[in-house]
Amino acid sequence: MSKTKSNFGEGKDLDIQITLQDQQRINQFAKLNAKKDDLKAEIKAKQAVSRNLEYASEELELCTDEKVAFSMGECFLYRPLDEAMEAVQERIKQRKEEIKEIEAKQKLLTDEMSVLKRQLYAKFGDQINLEEE
Repeated sequence: MSKTKSNFGEGKDLDIQITLQDQQRINQFAKLNAKKDDLKAEIKAKQAVSRNLEYASEELELCTDEKVAFSMGECFLYRPLDEAMEAVQERIKQRKEEIKEIEAKQKLLTDEMSVLKRQLYAKFGDQINLEEE
C-alpha cells in the first residue's frame, strides 16, 4: 500500500490510500485504453481500404474493356469485367463486416472502461485523470 499526499485546491491536504486493487484497476484501464486506440486505428485503415475499393468499383462500372487488370496479392491478373466487379463487391462486403466486428469489440472495451472509470473516480475523485486527451 502506498500513500499519496497532495495539496489540491485551496491548501487541502489529502491522504489517499492506493491499494493493490486500485493499481490493478488503473493498469487495466490503461491497457484497455491502448487497445481501444489500436482498434480505432484499425477501423480507420479498413475504412480507407473500403473507400478505395468503392472507387475501384465505380471505375469498373465506367470501364468498357472486356478484361481488366485485377490485383491479386502483389501481381495483377486480367479477369473478365463481371468477375472483377463481383470480386471487388465481395471485398467491400468483407471490409464492412470486419469494421462491424471491430466496432463491436471497441464497444465492449468502452463499456468495461466505463465501469473502471466509475470505480476509480468514486475513490480518487479529481485526483485522477482518466479522460482522453
